Amino acid sequence: MRLNPIAVLSEKPSPVGAEAGVDALPVEIGPWDALYKAWSVVGAWPLAIGMMSLAAGTSLPLSLLIPFEKTMKALPQPIMGAVPWVALGKRSITYHRDFDPKRVSMFLMNHTSTLDAHVACWAIPHAFCGVQHQHHFDVPVYGWLMKRGNGIGVIKGKEGQAQWVADQVRDRARRGISILGFPEGRRTQNGRILPFRKGLLIMARDGGLPVVPLAVRGLWQILRKGEWVVRPGALDVYVGPQIETQGLDDTQIEQLAAKLSRFTSDYVERGIVGDVDELRDVTRLQRG
Repeated sequence: MRLNPIAVLSEKPSPVGAEAGVDALPVEIGPWDALYKAWSVVGAWPLAIGMMSLAAGTSLPLSLLIPFEKTMKALPQPIMGAVPWVALGKRSITYHRDFDPKRVSMFLMNHTSTLDAHVACWAIPHAFCGVQHQHHFDVPVYGWLMKRGNGIGVIKGKEGQAQWVADQVRDRARRGISILGFPEGRRTQNGRILPFRKGLLIMARDGGLPVVPLAVRGLWQILRKGEWVVRPGALDVYVGPQIETQGLDDTQIEQLAAKLSRFTSDYVERGIVGDVDELRDVTRLQRG
C-alpha cells in the first residue's frame, strides 16, 4: 500500500460543482502535444487494445470452467489495471488506514473517462463487478463480457426492480464480489463532480453492504470524454474507508450521498482529502 501525501481539509468544504456555468478543469496543451497525438496513434491505443484483448482472451474462456470471481484478481484484473500506464504519467494510490481490503463493499467512483474501469481494476484489491443499464448487455462483445463478469443490469423505473437488485447485491456479496458504481450517473462534461444520486447507496443498504468512496484525480487531464489524445499526467487515487449503510433511512441516505459528493469534489477538483468522520456522521446519528 503506497501512500501519497495530500493536504488534509482544514477549511469549510467547497460546494459541489454543478456543470452549468462552471469553468472546466484545465487541460494543459503545450508544445509537446504533437508527440502526444503521435503516441496515442502508434502506442497508447494499440497497447491498450492489445492488453484488453489479452485479458479477455485468456480469462473469459477460463470462466466457462471456473467462476470468474475466482480468477479475476489473478488474471484479467492486473492486466486491465496496467492499461493507464500507456499515459506515461506518474500514478499513486492512497488507502485510508481504516479501509479493509478484504471486505466486500460498494465502491462509489467519479465518472470521467473510458479509463475509469481500468483505474478501478488497479485500485480495488479483490474481485468486483459493475452496475450498468440493462441495455449495455445487448451491445455485441461488450455486453457478453459484462455478463460473464457478473455485472448487474438495471432498468430505470421497472416495477419490482428494487427487491431484485437487492437480491443481486446479496448474491454478489455471498460470492465475495464487490460492486463498482458511478453515482453521478454519467461522465463529467467539464472535469468537475456532478451531484451524487442516491440509487447506488440504496442498493448498498438494501443489499447489506457498506460504501467506499473511490476518488480519482487527474484522469480528466489524461483522457476526457470525447477526446482521443492520451496526454501524460499525474493520476492520483484515494480509497476511503468502508462507510456503513445498514439502518439508514432514505433521508439519511440522501445526506450521505451529498457528503460523499462533496468529499469526492474536494479531492478531484482541489487535491484535498476531506474529513472522513464527516462521512460517518450520518451513521453515528442513526445509531444515536
